[in-house]
Amino acid sequence: MSQHSDTQDKARLQATGFLKENRQTDHTLTKVLGPKIITDILRIMHTAKIFGPEHSHVKQICHELSTSMAEAFEDRIEEAFTLQFTDANIFINGQIVKFPEAEFTRSVMVRSMFIAQSINQIKFLKGVEASEWSALVQALSSAEAAKQNQAKKTAKIASLETFDQPHIKLRAVSLRNFENLATEDVRSQIVEIYAGLMVKCAQYFEQLKTSSNASARFMKRLIQRATDYFADYRHVFIGLINLKVIQHQDFVHAVNTALYSMFIAQELGLERTELVRIGLTAITQDVDRILHQEHEDVQEVGDKSHFKTNMTSVTVLSQMGSTDVVSALRLVTTYERGFPYNKPLPQDWYSEEFRPHLLSRLVEIARHYDILIQGLDENTPLTPDLALQTLSQQMGRHYDPRLTKLFINVIGIYPVGEMVLLSSGEKAIVVKSPNITQAQSNKSIAHRPTVKLLNGSNQLIDLAIESNHNIHIVEIVEATEDEQHPGAFFFF
Repeated sequence: MSQHSDTQDKARLQATGFLKENRQTDHTLTKVLGPKIITDILRIMHTAKIFGPEHSHVKQICHELSTSMAEAFEDRIEEAFTLQFTDANIFINGQIVKFPEAEFTRSVMVRSMFIAQSINQIKFLKGVEASEWSALVQALSSAEAAKQNQAKKTAKIASLETFDQPHIKLRAVSLRNFENLATEDVRSQIVEIYAGLMVKCAQYFEQLKTSSNASARFMKRLIQRATDYFADYRHVFIGLINLKVIQHQDFVHAVNTALYSMFIAQELGLERTELVRIGLTAITQDVDRILHQEHEDVQEVGDKSHFKTNMTSVTVLSQMGSTDVVSALRLVTTYERGFPYNKPLPQDWYSEEFRPHLLSRLVEIARHYDILIQGLDENTPLTPDLALQTLSQQMGRHYDPRLTKLFINVIGIYPVGEMVLLSSGEKAIVVKSPNITQAQSNKSIAHRPTVKLLNGSNQLIDLAIESNHNIHIVEIVEATEDEQHPGAFFFF
């Protein structure tokens, strides 16, 4: 990627802050808002105890908190988040909040404050005002005062259970043990997310065919949840995709493209918010396929006839009328779809000469790979290794070589969930790709994933370690009719 190309990319979407590729800061809800919101609640309650809940100092802090929360929402796609309390932990949207040792006492104090009033959930919606913080302070102060007088026990309970503000909701939820979320089988949660994405995407595409007001925003929460698992369980998503439970459907292609694109972006070091934007962008970049429009008879990728079909999609997306960042990214990506990464784009839309944007280059790799392995656009379905070989053959001509290498390392030459034949004559299933960093520095292990034998022993063999170098993968093989699909064996 040239420095000149990077500069152009950033200029085109300067206001989005999208292309800060080298940032490593983790801005997840649990790490940023979790400890902060607990500190804010304690601060405001401490001030109220000293001066009284209606004092000007308390009102000033309430104003500061509403401003701070507005800024937090402005930097995120989330429009609401929920705090949940148990005797041992605090959760945000079901994800446990880990406090530094010095701040853990604050966690205990806030949990005790609400649980003692039969409240274990607070939902904050975008738009929390200072007056709502003031109302919460007064309700808590009243509840704590009533607790000191058992004769007012009924009033104590009512003071919080009847609390209702437009953007702050308190609830006594059922006795669900949120801590079980951390110990449940992670694979089942990822299956739920992947299946949910396909269902929601299918519904969105149906709406898109009949309405210009269709919105993909309801898929946002699932995409956000997916990113929470990428660091440790990305290989499970890849395995689920390779199960091919549903094939040759537009919504499956869209979801797969979104996930593949997000995988590459994660390796670039982009933040969680940006990964979500990428996922939502990729969902609709193939809008002409979704609407089953007729294409030109002759289309060479990157030529003018191909460009005309892109403009049809851009027109449809423009008619949706959104002006948010994701909508802008969709327009850019759709307009530039299919063009070589290093050649000037047609200037029908742009007033200057540009080459495809980073996001366009990234999605182009992801969408083409999924087209190849699913056999879309009248292609014969390819095994993942052959599909990756096809991409690598066009690396440096059509595809950005740096992004292509990252993608190949992410997916793995032999992707998770594929059945392979070993040189020992045994069949196995790939359960984990080689470490990306190691594979980039040592190309000899890129073809050597960890496999599980399918002979009933469930033995795991890490082909990348020296003691197993006498075993190698011969080829990817398909399950026979009398064999259970190995991916189903692994995941279910």
